[in-house]
Amino acid sequence: MDELSGCSPLSSSGFRRCTRLDRGRGRGRIGQGTWGGRALSQEAVRRALELGARTVELTSRPSREAANRLYQRLGFVRRDSNVYRYTREEAVRDLGPEQLVMKLDHVAIWAVDIELMRTFYEKYFDARSNPKYENERKRFTSYFLTFPGGGRLELMHRPDVQRIPDSQSAREFIGYAHLGVELGSRAAVDALTKRLQGDGFPLLDGPRRTGDGYYESMVADPEGNRIVIAE
Repeated sequence: MDELSGCSPLSSSGFRRCTRLDRGRGRGRIGQGTWGGRALSQEAVRRALELGARTVELTSRPSREAANRLYQRLGFVRRDSNVYRYTREEAVRDLGPEQLVMKLDHVAIWAVDIELMRTFYEKYFDARSNPKYENERKRFTSYFLTFPGGGRLELMHRPDVQRIPDSQSAREFIGYAHLGVELGSRAAVDALTKRLQGDGFPLLDGPRRTGDGYYESMVADPEGNRIVIAE
């Protein structure tokens, strides 16, 4: 197993910020392709530098003789260093689960047509989908969509789960209210809102400045789920 990381300079706290580009058992991967060859190894380095890395570090087992020869030909210099790894499982054992940082992993919604919904979030919100999961016995299918900022949305379908009546309107229901996305600027909010309106998706509110200072609009996805688009 080879691992390639791009690292920032040493900080005042004595730590460096490193980003592992990707990895795979037996051979590394960048996106959908392998980087066993020279060209794709060089592309991995280019991407690391493009992300702002000052150094690129690579680990490879000594038994991978051909890979190690390739890395040296590409200019990687072997370092006399010990490699240490501390896993989450060891942290739970040593610190206790209450000491670990909890995060919201994903939000899930039932959908009538998960293919239509997947396409919508990929097209307008740059979501990336995993392969479809199917459970034939339960007649259940789902996609996990990952957004550029790291949040995830699970789209789920089962034939017996029914749509909420009148969900395309601005009427509210107890429970799930909306999915919120942040674009970074007022101009981006206006542009995406206008694009969605132009493609026929309902505008439920805004764009406007809210009482607590947010500039946002609210639109509905193809099945009426509300999305708040904020700067």
